[in-house]
Amino acid sequence: MFDKKKYVLIIGAAGIVFVGCQKKPEERKNYFKRDEFEQSSTFRLPQHMSFKELKVEKERLVKSGNTIVAITFLGQMIKKCTDPVELEHLRLEFADLLYAVQHYDEAATEYSLYAQLYPGSERAAYADFQAIKALNQGLLSADRDQDRTQEVILAAKKFAKKAAARADYAKYVQKVESMAQACVALLCQSEVLHFYFNLNHNQLKAAAARLDWIKENYCSCTTAAQVLELEYRFAKAAGYEKTAREKLQELSKKFPDYKVTKNKERSYATWF
Repeated sequence: MFDKKKYVLIIGAAGIVFVGCQKKPEERKNYFKRDEFEQSSTFRLPQHMSFKELKVEKERLVKSGNTIVAITFLGQMIKKCTDPVELEHLRLEFADLLYAVQHYDEAATEYSLYAQLYPGSERAAYADFQAIKALNQGLLSADRDQDRTQEVILAAKKFAKKAAARADYAKYVQKVESMAQACVALLCQSEVLHFYFNLNHNQLKAAAARLDWIKENYCSCTTAAQVLELEYRFAKAAGYEKTAREKLQELSKKFPDYKVTKNKERSYATWF
């Protein structure tokens, strides 16, 4: 005979056992309580520190040689600084520290920003020079993109205009001109590589245009001997045997010490 009361007791006991076997959800722990964290005296994030505290910690980090971390504290100081004179010094120090840790792109941006914000400052010339110097650190080899090279040349031209109107820029002019000339030579080398690339791929029309461009725009960094060699290479590749012989003879007559390396165009092709 079915005992209903006994059946209910068995089902109830089974339910209790099942519930007891279930894994209880873990209680979530909040390890970061903003209010308590801000009151901590042992560890605080820079954004929770006062300007005075940031300054003390920044100076300690700089003295200990931990420049990269010091940059973070200095960045917060710039945000919280209310003294315009001190802010000017902090911005330049920020750029100098970025340059010191070889973050050249960021340093160039900060130097340029300083020169724009404080054009009348006695340190503006230094900032403009350092901006060009930082940009110059990012130059790529002749077989790669030359946008940065063009950027340095443009910045050098702007610097020259300022130097014509301000005496404090004069002491940096020679160094800026030296960097600009090196950039022009790099662009010339890049054009020569492209000339040989066109030649190797039988792109004679493009090679001829490239040669004309080199002669027209880079006469300051290409010698007459180099131009003659390029003309000889083009004439030979285009099948102008008579012209090729004439260019080679002219080259050996005018520049007897100049050496024409065999298969030079092929060696240049390995750059691509």
